Amino acid sequence: MATRGRDALAMTPLQRPQRLSRNGVIAALKADDDRPGQLRLDDIAPNPENPPARAQDVEDLAASIRQVGVLQALIVAPRAAFLTVYPQHAAAVGERMWVLLGGHRRCAAAMLAGIDEVPVVVRGDLGDRAGETIIHENLHRKALSPIEEARAYQRNLSVQGLSQRKLAEHLGIRQSQISKRLALLTFGPQMQDLVDSGVLSVKDAAEVLDVLRDQPNRDRVEVLLALKIREAIKEDDQYGYSPARWARVAVSEVEHEDQVAAQAQAAAADYGLTLVLRADTTGRDAWCRSQHELQSKRDIAAAARRGDLVAAEAQCGTQPLYYRISAPPSAERDAKDARQRDGREKRARRARARADRARYAVLVAHAGARPTADLYRQLITLSLLTGKALHSNVTHFARKIGQEIGIGPTAEEASDDWAWRTLLPGHRHAESLAFLIALVACEVELRNPSTTVSEDPAVAVYRTWLASHGYTEDPTPAVDDAIEPDEPDAAAGEEG
Repeated sequence: MATRGRDALAMTPLQRPQRLSRNGVIAALKADDDRPGQLRLDDIAPNPENPPARAQDVEDLAASIRQVGVLQALIVAPRAAFLTVYPQHAAAVGERMWVLLGGHRRCAAAMLAGIDEVPVVVRGDLGDRAGETIIHENLHRKALSPIEEARAYQRNLSVQGLSQRKLAEHLGIRQSQISKRLALLTFGPQMQDLVDSGVLSVKDAAEVLDVLRDQPNRDRVEVLLALKIREAIKEDDQYGYSPARWARVAVSEVEHEDQVAAQAQAAAADYGLTLVLRADTTGRDAWCRSQHELQSKRDIAAAARRGDLVAAEAQCGTQPLYYRISAPPSAERDAKDARQRDGREKRARRARARADRARYAVLVAHAGARPTADLYRQLITLSLLTGKALHSNVTHFARKIGQEIGIGPTAEEASDDWAWRTLLPGHRHAESLAFLIALVACEVELRNPSTTVSEDPAVAVYRTWLASHGYTEDPTPAVDDAIEPDEPDAAAGEEG
């Protein structure tokens, strides 16, 4: 906005703008005085019509404002005047008396710089044209993206009820610029994103629009086209196609898809069927679908007669794929076998968990007792030679039992496995701890489903020790590792 004569000096940084109270601003409005005054930032509401991205990345501007202040006044309108034109923004404006029309980046930078007051020029005379200030402020310095520019034109045309020619006169631009930008809004979201991010230029977008005009499946074409353009950029566009040419390729592919689908539907109609998506045929995964698929015309016709047929569009070719809805006989047998196998494994896991809990109880009750010299020598020797006692899970298990039965370092002395292990040499329970670790090493090995007595002599000695303390072995099939016996067991809960 141009200033007049002597008033222009009031806007230079050498002269501090006068601070306007609420009454002072009203008086200035009545006098049609556009000299800058001062307002607190807290009293100014951001303009809901302004694209939020325009007020971002203002760190450099904020640093400048900290040094020299806000040199160019913001343009504001009284709250009442703004809400007369935009009543839908009453909640966003709130109780603040002023609404920002121009200078959104300067306002955001001033807030970031910690400035409390800023120079303002009050314009209460803009009426329906208040929204044009955003375009005036951003258009000529290229601050709006093409899509943001188009939406700004669209909003102002709607609010003011202007023709494109009249709005162009207000803004000092050609009407063709407005019409070309508004045409971009006919794109779907994927293509608008390409234009908004600068991937697709306005010129290329106009050429694409010419190709897509009057296309019956335009939404599908645009989705495919956006994917092709992004892939072309990612692969450095090895074909050298223009966006308009990619648009013609996308149109051709969608038309071919429709032709193939129509032919497949016609073939399915011979059996009185409607095509469905492949995933909807049986409600199962691809392997199960392959078990349901019918190949011969005889099987297809038989399934159609008994109402047990569904047709799905093929990924290629014009003939649909046919599936029986019910489970085929082989699939029924497989399902029955799988249920029986699952039942056996579940029962085996329960039995194994019971056996683990029983052995754990024996360990807690008798691991602290002094063994015979022969048993002690035999078990310690075998455990050391096989390296079982060195595993971290053995240390963890032995520490838990040792602290539970009261031998070895206490929980206060050693709160973790490594600390517990380092305190064992020279401990007064060293011999008992060595025996405990050897027992636990065999217990951990026994929980391995592949372990047998004949394969592991140390485990065989451990089994003999368990039997001497009343443990009776139940045959446990080789299934998944059982749950640790001192933790809750979901399978055990199912038994009751």
